[in-house]
Amino acid sequence: SEAPPTVSVLAAYAEIVNSTTKHRDLVSISSPSFSHVELHLSKIINDTATMEKQDSFSISANTTLKLSPGAYHMMLFNPDKLYKSGDSIVLDFIFDDGTSVSVTANVKKRTHHHQHEHHHHH
Repeated sequence: SEAPPTVSVLAAYAEIVNSTTKHRDLVSISSPSFSHVELHLSKIINDTATMEKQDSFSISANTTLKLSPGAYHMMLFNPDKLYKSGDSIVLDFIFDDGTSVSVTANVKKRTHHHQHEHHHHH
């Protein structure tokens, strides 16, 4: 089952590769399919998973930033329709030097809800 119709927030994950010799900051992400996109970092504090909104994601030269559950990720707010597994959405990544990269992401089913992440081993 994809996200229920009442859910107005989706989580997104990706790998962002900085193949340049310069440090880059990802300062914002936008998508025509969502009202806004936020950068978040999941942390475990006192055995409780919390999310902190980030102003930017820092990517050193010649490194890859992996966005994944339980770490850095994107939160997509107020989708313009109910997205199902197999659908695709467009995300525009905007960097501190003014450049932007457009990415097409595929919607996948979630195996578990991130707010109930208790480190189950599958």
